[in-house]
Amino acid sequence: MTEKLNATAKTEEKEKNASEKSSLKQSLPIGATIEDILRASKIVMDKGGSVRFGEISNMFGSKVSEQNLLGFALNGAVAFGILEAHSGRAPYVLSTFGKNFLTAQNEQQPKMLLPKFLGFPPYRDILIGMKNREEKNLKKQTITGMWINIAGGKIATRKLYTRTFASVGQWSGAIEDSGQVCGLKQEAEGPFSQILAGKEAEILQGNDAKKTLEATVSGEGIQKQSPQHLEQKAGPLSNDLVRCPICNKGDMVVNEKYLDKIPTKGGTLLIFERTYHCQGCSNNFTRTVKEIIPSPD
Repeated sequence: MTEKLNATAKTEEKEKNASEKSSLKQSLPIGATIEDILRASKIVMDKGGSVRFGEISNMFGSKVSEQNLLGFALNGAVAFGILEAHSGRAPYVLSTFGKNFLTAQNEQQPKMLLPKFLGFPPYRDILIGMKNREEKNLKKQTITGMWINIAGGKIATRKLYTRTFASVGQWSGAIEDSGQVCGLKQEAEGPFSQILAGKEAEILQGNDAKKTLEATVSGEGIQKQSPQHLEQKAGPLSNDLVRCPICNKGDMVVNEKYLDKIPTKGGTLLIFERTYHCQGCSNNFTRTVKEIIPSPD
């Protein structure tokens, strides 16, 4: 009996340690580029905002390396707040920020991710190192070496940390990646200084995208009109860039449902829910879409 209890205790301790190690690995995005992270995040959104890894494990491909990349991409999305905190076999869940981020206008998305990147704790020492240098940059080789103080790992692993850092940083407008060197962009220095001073909220002051999102969530200033009237103003659907997350084909049948209208300085923001039916594999998925109708001159 005692031996059984001891064996059970050892098993539980082993599982606990494995879980803790897994959480540590998830704390630092590895290997996935921003394109991988966005693709994985959209898969979660298209599947209803909550999905277990086993349900989407083949969506990057059937090879082990491709499935590993999907896992890396999902964990990257968790690190930057697009998905909620995740551990073990719990489902990946789209966060409120993630939903707003993925449904925002394309040009606004990098601005929204910028403070997430600059404020990510494991990146702080790297960015401070850039900020304090006269040339405002660090060699990628130096950055790779710095991970040893944050997450350890072999050189090949630390190179993958640098790959994600450079990809997400450049896309969000925080750094410039010249190939061998990453440099802190001048326009990112101010926001980073505010984050270091604990003033993250001030970074987005005056950002029209943030105000629009707040209005969407709170319902302030929303004036509804009939779907027929809005469809006449919105014009034909633009589906050229929409591809099935399963088979990657773009042949879609689309149904559109009007949700809201928000007045903005430049015109009117229309919000729709579009349901897509893929002609290639019969997969169905939905997306919230925002379109700007410019004000008449």
